[in-house]
Amino acid sequence: MREKCHKSCGVTPDCTPKESPKPWPGRATADGTRLFSTMYPGAYHAAEHHWRRDPAMGEFYLPGQQMRGAPWLHLSSLGVGTYLGERDARTDEQVTTAIIASVHRGWNCIDTASNYRNSRAERSVGAALNALFSGNVGITRDMLLISTKAGYIADDIADNLMIKGSKNGGIVTDYIVGGNCIHPNCLDASLKRSLSALNLAMVDILYLHNAAESHLGGLGNEAFLKRLREAFAWLEGARKEGKIAAYGMATWDCFRKAPERGGLQLQDIVKLAESVGGRNHGFRYVQLPINARMREAWEQEWQAVEVDGQTQKKTFMEAAARLGVGVFASAPLLEGELLKDEALRVKLDEVEELALLHNLGVKLLQISRSTPFLTTALIGHKAAKNADANVRLIALDPLNRDTFHKVMAQIDDGGKQAIV
Repeated sequence: MREKCHKSCGVTPDCTPKESPKPWPGRATADGTRLFSTMYPGAYHAAEHHWRRDPAMGEFYLPGQQMRGAPWLHLSSLGVGTYLGERDARTDEQVTTAIIASVHRGWNCIDTASNYRNSRAERSVGAALNALFSGNVGITRDMLLISTKAGYIADDIADNLMIKGSKNGGIVTDYIVGGNCIHPNCLDASLKRSLSALNLAMVDILYLHNAAESHLGGLGNEAFLKRLREAFAWLEGARKEGKIAAYGMATWDCFRKAPERGGLQLQDIVKLAESVGGRNHGFRYVQLPINARMREAWEQEWQAVEVDGQTQKKTFMEAAARLGVGVFASAPLLEGELLKDEALRVKLDEVEELALLHNLGVKLLQISRSTPFLTTALIGHKAAKNADANVRLIALDPLNRDTFHKVMAQIDDGGKQAIV
């Protein structure tokens, strides 16, 4: 817990908890997120289309599928990511402060992972949540969507569980690949640690972290889907126990590859979830990179989807919307690499529709959040000036669909895109 309020987040009055709180109960709700979007002072003046109706409630509403809210969660088009940064107390405080400031000014999505900054990221998020929920700033648990990830396991968890040939609950070492394991025992241990670090009784989304990227190549499709089924069965159990509200896959390239290059079909994953959890399964979200250079999600029609009894080829974003899967964009700045691209900078400076934005990072963030069918673009910011510039973007609407495609065509290199 933070010992004192550093007053660097701009939130007043004092948001420091008076005592160490118990785990915060609850989850994001339709009423809570709608109240945040319409009444909370920091969010009240956001542009209309900064708010998204959660497509994971069923944008096309499949037969027999129940809505998980009344009617939809209201989620901000921008959310706080917590991936990069040093593993030190100074960065801990910067992350905590940035989260508090971002929520206070109209962002209600927070994303982290069990392995980010060697587990320090989750503790930084937990400190921010303690300050927000137990301070005097008017934020309640039901206003925020909080996600974390399991898959990359800590050494002590591996040491305790990865006991070859064990008959007392251990699992064979074949399940761990490059530090990644999605065996139910590992997921369970990871979630317990995450809930403790976050000081929450439940997370809104638990992602399997780079599961396909870690396991698919070595196992092959059939064996990987069998392993994924075991993980989904455990995740459905965690839903019933009230530890998670929903689950998903946080990915890097498995949904950005063509099928012949090993890319996954989202409809296959949804059907797998249905076979485990029924029509109202909990597989509702996917994270993948979407930015000015990584365009596959909205550009390539690689996803086969059944529409009115016919199989049609769709982009990943179109397929996700039709299948009721919400999409969160990661790496809008490609971990800072796009900020070094001088040719891209010049092109973006010539785009009239981005002329009001004077910061390259904010221009790139505007592009990512404007992706058709996207729920939220996630950005990690720690420095106060960067956080302030990013947060101010909520005053502007994202680009509409036609304008988005016009801008992306304008900055495209001859219509060519690198194929994963």
